[in-house]
Amino acid sequence: MRWFLYILFALNLSFCSGEKGYRPLPRDKEAAEADASIHDFSLNGRENNNEWQIHAGSALVYESGKKIEMLAPRIHILSTDTEIVSERGIWQESEKKAYLIGNVRITAKNKRTLETEELTYDGSSGRITSHKPVKIRYPEGDTITAAGLEADTSLQNITFFQGHGYHPDGTP
Repeated sequence: MRWFLYILFALNLSFCSGEKGYRPLPRDKEAAEADASIHDFSLNGRENNNEWQIHAGSALVYESGKKIEMLAPRIHILSTDTEIVSERGIWQESEKKAYLIGNVRITAKNKRTLETEELTYDGSSGRITSHKPVKIRYPEGDTITAAGLEADTSLQNITFFQGHGYHPDGTP
């Protein structure tokens, strides 16, 4: 049964791997050791006052759900109506954290957007963290770039690491 699931998963990835911006999950020994592979994966969670839904094109599930590797994850944080998307992600159930990798983009309800290459979403605290360069665009046209940040998911309360801001007229 396990090999059957793996073959189905591998066939599914071969159809999806040609899409722009998508890289298939590993098909090597690590993929063969997954407990399950799932197409159209979804996971709902709630911790403290944070509620989220995770959807992904496909996922590899390890250790009965303790670690989940996802392709094209989309996280909807219901409490702040914020959407996070990336190329790949890893959900660690014991930590209630999603580690997102590749073209990470956040769109908050207030129309603020964030772009970075790596980001951590902490489901327990409702906070996001990145130690990679980030760019936030405000609906008024202002842009802030920084070496990283820690923020709430609404992108309202933000601590920038070495940030620089620019107004639409070009003034710092």
